Amino acid sequence: MKCRFCGKENDNSYVFCVYCGKRLEAEEAIITLAKESELTQVQEQVKSETKISGEPETVAVTNEPGELAMSEQGVAVSEATTKEEERKGKKGKLKIAAILLGLVVGGAGIGVGAFYLAQNTGNQAKTYEESYDPNTVFGVNFIQWESGNYGDVYTQKIGEEKKKLGEGFDLDSFIVSPKTGDIVYLDEDDRLQYAKSGEKPKVISEDSSYYYFEETSRFIIFIENTSSGDQNTYIYDTEKDTKELLVEDWTEAVYYDASTDDFYYIDNDKKFYKLVNRTERNRIATDVVGFNILDSDYYFLATNDFYNPTCYLYRETKDGMEKEKLNHNAVDIWNAVYIKESQAVLFNASEDLDDVKQIYIKLPGQEEVQLVDKVKECTYSEDANKVYYLNTEDELYSIDVPEINKKALADRTYFEKVIDDCKVNKLLGDVVNYSVSPNGKSVVARDINDDLYLLREDEKEKIDSSVMFEEAFNEHVYYMTYEGELFIQEGINIEKLEALPEAILITDQLGEDYSISEFGRYITYLTEETVDGKEKVSLMRYDTKKGEEVILEDINVYDAFVINDLEYERKMSYEELVGYYACEELETLIKIEEDGEFIAYTDGERLSSVYPKYNSYGRYSLDATLVDDSYLANFFGDEITFNKLEDDTFTITVGAGYVYPLESISEDDFNQKLEEQAIVAEERRAAEAERIRRETLESTAEGYYNYGAFIPANTYIYTTYDYSTQTTLYTNKDKTWPVTNYHIDYDTSVIWVEISYTYQGNDDYGWLPIQQ
Repeated sequence: MKCRFCGKENDNSYVFCVYCGKRLEAEEAIITLAKESELTQVQEQVKSETKISGEPETVAVTNEPGELAMSEQGVAVSEATTKEEERKGKKGKLKIAAILLGLVVGGAGIGVGAFYLAQNTGNQAKTYEESYDPNTVFGVNFIQWESGNYGDVYTQKIGEEKKKLGEGFDLDSFIVSPKTGDIVYLDEDDRLQYAKSGEKPKVISEDSSYYYFEETSRFIIFIENTSSGDQNTYIYDTEKDTKELLVEDWTEAVYYDASTDDFYYIDNDKKFYKLVNRTERNRIATDVVGFNILDSDYYFLATNDFYNPTCYLYRETKDGMEKEKLNHNAVDIWNAVYIKESQAVLFNASEDLDDVKQIYIKLPGQEEVQLVDKVKECTYSEDANKVYYLNTEDELYSIDVPEINKKALADRTYFEKVIDDCKVNKLLGDVVNYSVSPNGKSVVARDINDDLYLLREDEKEKIDSSVMFEEAFNEHVYYMTYEGELFIQEGINIEKLEALPEAILITDQLGEDYSISEFGRYITYLTEETVDGKEKVSLMRYDTKKGEEVILEDINVYDAFVINDLEYERKMSYEELVGYYACEELETLIKIEEDGEFIAYTDGERLSSVYPKYNSYGRYSLDATLVDDSYLANFFGDEITFNKLEDDTFTITVGAGYVYPLESISEDDFNQKLEEQAIVAEERRAAEAERIRRETLESTAEGYYNYGAFIPANTYIYTTYDYSTQTTLYTNKDKTWPVTNYHIDYDTSVIWVEISYTYQGNDDYGWLPIQQ
């Protein structure tokens, strides 16, 4: 998926961008409609290998007795699979799904063509009060990093000492409820444990593989594995401390309606059930691949094929089940909105499943009518009864959803006229992103110049420039700049925007991670500063009623922690590498100083040094970019990576992925090896010089043999290549003599050449020495 902050692509399983560190939000998977969130994951489960065509079977709400007396929770979740052999490898991804399930975006205008409900449902949404105070850190100190990140888990409230909760905590398999702060996780034995915020955990399943909090966080839905290899779906009631069987099978498409105490789910045969009051099980329809509960008796169903479904609206009446088929198949049913007062359903659809959508409004017994065309993103505000949408020209509009009266319900022509008369307002052009407050009264938008505006129907006010993130709430707006500044803009409901007060700077040392509570009272964030030459990272919180609070002065008191939905895992730093190392395969000694200087030695001499740009994305590796020294970079490559192994040893990756072990040694051993390295290097250099000298003598002698040797006059001739055999003859002039043979005296670097000559009419051979 693409990061909405830096624009770079990331793996779909990542929670945070590996380039800028910001939280990723999948464009087509963000769950912001309180009731539709439960269904995201069914997509993977119901990729049925068997194509079932035709309309779904309609069941007249038949009763099916079974093992009931269960508990509540509902919502379909992340990317699980029904295959037992895949369940163990999915732990890390469960966390992502569960966080998404509980996440309330508050109308953020992100995602493609989906409605984002600008408020939650239920009493909490009406009062916009935070469901709990996210003041407790769950911290983990790992026993060992290399074997699943298991360790001891602690809890620590602001201003209090930490308390140990338990052992065997797995960082890769925890979920924290955004509603209550409770936590559920798998331990190293695959036991599912649950802990209320600040309390000791308890085991709720001896062998589980899939779990999540439903929307209200009262219930935990989980898969339990049996000794026979079967998997059953259970619910755990956190209020009553009871565990009850939901269905004897794996199902993850589950929704709990707190207003009626009913459960809804799809089984593995694609049958859609309603569990009434947790006592009677009614089958509503078959061949169902997705659902959205619009009301207690009104359902939006997708049937046949998840990727090209046939969509229906089902309504329970006293006379039985009524259903209406939609004219559009490519409908995003999970983000549909039901306006109960007018009996209207708002949904978006696309004919070719591309990014361009159309918004439709449908009344009972009538075909859907197009409300808006060419939509990229849209947000519905229930309180304001408006749709905010971004079109394909990057223009942001608001449209008032029409009031539906009896005449519109009875007369389609009149209804279409009502739609045509809807009030439409253009708010801003060249929009990159926008955010709507939960009550729908305020909207902020950022344009292509990264200027942030507060918008109303007939006016706009610029808040700031160089903005990279923003989120609107009922009384204020949080935003972040590219300079690492975090601001809160208060007074957004002021009568005249021109009188908007100056934004308050919360911090100018914002780190890479942050999280905001459901209705914006709290923002939890990391700050980064340099103290005595070292980077210090603190965990902070801003409370709109109390101001800034320190949660953790130094986050590295824990190896990892989570608070609200902000997660942190301590990364590898160069301080852990400070010391002396030998890389035998590269015949190199490496020293890393306390200030991060990287020094390499070869042949007993300092090769070079550099202050690398260190960057770590996890606990096990640290990149060092050698940007300041081309000679050192030529030896190792532009970037090296230090890798931490399970026995706390290291390897180094250089060049095109070549990995070499590093031996950690003492300073004395380092100096001794440096001396030994120098001796060996000197011997190697001497041997190399001797090789070159010999090769030069041989090459020169071969040249004499091929091309002749220049011999000056008065050079004595020898009978053999020995100075003791000198004759009385000598050359009478400077001349290049043809060479018939040669001999090399390597000890004296003399090349003896044999020549033929004529003396007193006689032909003979003799040797001449040539000193090199």
